[in-house]
Amino acid sequence: MRARHGVRFPWVSLVTVFGVQGLVMWVVALPLQARQDAPLTWHAWSLVGIGLWSIGFCFETVGDLQLARFKSLSENQGKVMDRGFGRLSRHPNYFGNALVWSGLAAIAQDEMDRSWALISPVVMTFFRLRVSGMRLLERTLTSRKAGYQDYIQRTSSFFPWPPRS
Repeated sequence: MRARHGVRFPWVSLVTVFGVQGLVMWVVALPLQARQDAPLTWHAWSLVGIGLWSIGFCFETVGDLQLARFKSLSENQGKVMDRGFGRLSRHPNYFGNALVWSGLAAIAQDEMDRSWALISPVVMTFFRLRVSGMRLLERTLTSRKAGYQDYIQRTSSFFPWPPRS
């Protein structure tokens, strides 16, 4: 990048590295921004949001704990984590993360139209599934873990679902 842009490098890197990150952070924080000026009121969307957030938090936390426990056992070295939530989804923590962000966006809704805050979970989930998280991880795991291709064939990539036989 430095060689390609020469004297413009500081400005190009500022915009491409920090500018893009700042924009993504702003978009991701939209549900929080939507509610910061609103009075504290309970509505149907609050309950939907709390439910989504709670289920998502459980999936993300339990999925991470199950994976950490699995990896901590030496007999699992090089094996595929296909137990617990990993039996239902190859990435239960990413599914949980999507529900957490969707819950926050739902809480941001109220009697005023704040549907623009829904862009946040869409952006977060898109990045997790298509840009950074899942796509990069699956490429690595397919080449490093014996049996991962089999695991892909029988296990849902994102949504928890019973394994295919």
